[in-house]
Amino acid sequence: MKKNIIIAMIVSVFVSINANAQIDIVSVNWKEVEAIARQKPDSIKSLVKKLTAKELDNTMTLQQKVLAYCGQSYISKSQETAVFNDMMLARDRGENDKTITMAQKVLETNPLNLTAIDAIVSTIQKMEKEKKDVSSYASIDKKHYRVVLKRILSTIAVTGEGSKDKPFQTTSISDAKDFMKLHLELDTPTSHSINTKGKSPEVIFKLKETSQYYSEKSICFDLTRIQELDGTVTTRTEL
Repeated sequence: MKKNIIIAMIVSVFVSINANAQIDIVSVNWKEVEAIARQKPDSIKSLVKKLTAKELDNTMTLQQKVLAYCGQSYISKSQETAVFNDMMLARDRGENDKTITMAQKVLETNPLNLTAIDAIVSTIQKMEKEKKDVSSYASIDKKHYRVVLKRILSTIAVTGEGSKDKPFQTTSISDAKDFMKLHLELDTPTSHSINTKGKSPEVIFKLKETSQYYSEKSICFDLTRIQELDGTVTTRTEL
């Protein structure tokens, strides 16, 4: 009975619509996601474990994957921010060991943090390329991290199409940037603008170039959850 209630709640949150012949978009109702996370936090945690498991549960629906990604932000509540900032600083300075250590700590709080997952994989790969000693990281399963990274990116991909009417949904600007770079293979945006006239606030990135995976000159992300967690984003905000 309890399982049926949770399934019913998930169905009420997401409406899968056919945008065209190739893609299904899973729309997100953030208020309902918040309600599920508040009332049934264990259901979110269970979905997150499934999404990050070594063997993906093939019974997971697109809606459940999106709920795991969106719902995790109500569990972790950006509590990883301070450690995340330390990780980014260490990464910028080329402090490999500290980068990996901080990234692992970030994932203890938020297992779906894209930047932390990528930091672990890319830092170890860089060390291997530079022929540095990585024996202390032998227990880290880079292949599994890469698989989880792809799962999260693919989950974000079904939340929109990048237009103003159907923006992609992410829970942080860093996730939006990683999605552009790692999934759509887009270069760093040249500028950004804010649209507050639609159903929800959006950030629109102007792109220098398109890619084989994204052919428009701009890409749009919903700011609803990002602004709840990080405060108001404006055209003057450094992104």
